[in-house]
Amino acid sequence: MYAVPRTPSPQTTYVTNPTNPTNVTNPTNPTNPTNVTNPTNPTNELMQPMNQSITPGISHEMTFEVTPEYSAAHIGSGTAQVLSTPCMILFMERTAQRLLAQHLPEGYTSVGTLVNVRHLAATPVGETVRVRAEVLAVDGRRVTLAVDARDSRQQIGAGQHERFIVNEARFLQKVTGEEGD
Repeated sequence: MYAVPRTPSPQTTYVTNPTNPTNVTNPTNPTNPTNVTNPTNPTNELMQPMNQSITPGISHEMTFEVTPEYSAAHIGSGTAQVLSTPCMILFMERTAQRLLAQHLPEGYTSVGTLVNVRHLAATPVGETVRVRAEVLAVDGRRVTLAVDARDSRQQIGAGQHERFIVNEARFLQKVTGEEGD
């Protein structure tokens, strides 16, 4: 349930200490839980655990109106005036992101890394879609969620979505290539 903000190098494994859940413990030195440093973090910044409130079973729901700009005809994934599959996935990702954002410390966010969903039924423009995301598992910084979408008549989509928790500033530095030496 606890994670290191930065991915450790492949040869280094970090685990949490169940008797001291506020600190990350290096298995090669379990007697020093408060001063564990990551070899990929040359400033020796202390590891910080993620918020403990991200646990299996927490969930969040959001509703979305299917407007013409979310239609298959508008985005080019089809010709019908129905909710497009990419926009249904957008609704699912947004709901999952908002769920996790409620539980993350300042400066952290989550990024989508995997979507495996089925679009089960068409929803016409003008309908409202209710989307639910529920945490299934937490493995370090990886969070696996069940996602489900329904309109007023039926389930329209379901599947799993995976997100990674990242330090937003570090993530953006890495993406833009502005990492310091």
